[in-house]
Amino acid sequence: MNTSPSMSLGSDFGPDFVATLDGFLESEEANEVLVVSVDLGTGKRDYIKVYEDDDPYQVAAQFAQNHNLDENLEQALGKHIAENR
Repeated sequence: MNTSPSMSLGSDFGPDFVATLDGFLESEEANEVLVVSVDLGTGKRDYIKVYEDDDPYQVAAQFAQNHNLDENLEQALGKHIAENR
């Protein structure tokens, strides 16, 4: 009888878990220089992690696309990231 503790990462964890874990492992290799908290309204909040080699405006564009933000907000986010990194 095997009494040692074990953990299975079987079907209980879907592809979202794997993607998150992969992203976590990759982010450990990069130098994080800034984390921006963004209030999306109606009690929602998300974070932008900015790494050393990131282009601030590309990061902002991706975030804006993911959250359906307009171009003015995208540009404001890009400027904020550029000024604070």
